[in-house]
Amino acid sequence: MGRKFDGRFWFDVANSRLGLVVGFLCLATLSVLVMTGTFQPGKPAVDASLTPVIDEDPLAATPRASDRRSDGRQLEPLASNALFIDGANGLDSNPGTVDAPILTPAAGFRLVEPGMTVYFRGGVYDDTKLGTNVIRQGGTEDNWVKVQPYPGEEVEIIAGGEYGNGFEISGAAYIEIRGFTITGRDDSTHGNGVTGNEQSHDIRVLDNRISGFGQSGISFVRSSRVTIEGNEIRNTAARSFWQGSGISLFEAEGPTDPVEAGFTNIIRSNYLVGNYNGVPSRKGVITDGNCIIVDFFDVESTPEYRGSTLVENNVCAENGGRGVHVFNSSNVMVRNNTLIGNGRSKGLSSAPAELVAVRASNVSFHNNLILNTAGVRAYFERDANNTVFEHNYALYDPPPGATNQALENDVRYITSRSGSQPVEAFVPVVGSDLIGVADPSNQPADDLLGRARPMPGSIGALEPNSS
Repeated sequence: MGRKFDGRFWFDVANSRLGLVVGFLCLATLSVLVMTGTFQPGKPAVDASLTPVIDEDPLAATPRASDRRSDGRQLEPLASNALFIDGANGLDSNPGTVDAPILTPAAGFRLVEPGMTVYFRGGVYDDTKLGTNVIRQGGTEDNWVKVQPYPGEEVEIIAGGEYGNGFEISGAAYIEIRGFTITGRDDSTHGNGVTGNEQSHDIRVLDNRISGFGQSGISFVRSSRVTIEGNEIRNTAARSFWQGSGISLFEAEGPTDPVEAGFTNIIRSNYLVGNYNGVPSRKGVITDGNCIIVDFFDVESTPEYRGSTLVENNVCAENGGRGVHVFNSSNVMVRNNTLIGNGRSKGLSSAPAELVAVRASNVSFHNNLILNTAGVRAYFERDANNTVFEHNYALYDPPPGATNQALENDVRYITSRSGSQPVEAFVPVVGSDLIGVADPSNQPADDLLGRARPMPGSIGALEPNSS
């Protein structure tokens, strides 16, 4: 039974002149607080002193780039085996055809079969009105389930509350989620933009724009064979004491055979800005808010797991924690990433650094561009074995070794250092010392924008624009 309020109390107050005056003043004060943002019902308290500032770059007045998700896919014909969800015009009793779509994602995902493409018609899908997006039925190795917007239409997924996720994959496999805007409401506490668990495997999260979630942008727990590529992730991880990050892979479990070029998990060509921890952990400290973390993949913590992870062509700018953090993990390659001004959170539980290997083994760092700020180390390692640092270029404190280089802070190496700019603004400038000096044996075939790299290519995530 719902809660009831005693109407006689309000009748007595309303008949009192003093009650009317007090009530009016209270309502007026509350209205001011709500309009100014001082009071926001249900919103967890975030320590404003922990919020990093996104720098403006007056020398890079590049207009915001067009949506990188298109790439011609709007012209693709509809899949023959398709299911349609329409949050404005559907009915859950419908069969899910293009002319008779389903209303709620939950009802649609119950009908998923291997090889099916699930199309969301254009519009806003708010979990307070249309429920959650939990996927428990997947595909097969030869018949993936693909979830994406209807061609040519924009879809925004909105979720919030204590544990609301944009998309959750629970114990399912062979699923691709592509091309959505996924937004966390102000009351998002421990939710993620996209998350997977319960030994989900063979998952692709591609070309999404994710922001505002309390825990992480993309987070996979006890999963494997995960590819995270082409996503833009901003302003996540601020409201959860679980200390999330922009992208987080934790305690891998599942099949370990490679999906590509010898790697089991791939984090590639993502752009992450302003992700930070704004609420301390239960122990009262700030531990994460990283751009990317590979966490507890070590063979001692998960003895049955023998997979490897590739982190390449990502741009990490102005996040609160570390740039790329390899913690208690093995068999990780970190190459050709651009790391700019991370480590901004005050009171991190360990020294801030852009590249980190702690209690790790068989970790290599190649061709990374590190535009770190004074006081933030370019690299940090502790209790690590068989780590390799080669051909990394840093402003301050480059890793030791003849192939790692120190840069000059007063020289412009790339067209922008500001997370307020589109990712295309991080290309090397003409004549930059970054061009043509990468180790070709450890560089990707393409850069973040999919352009072929010469041999040797450039340091960092992007090649220069052609003249």
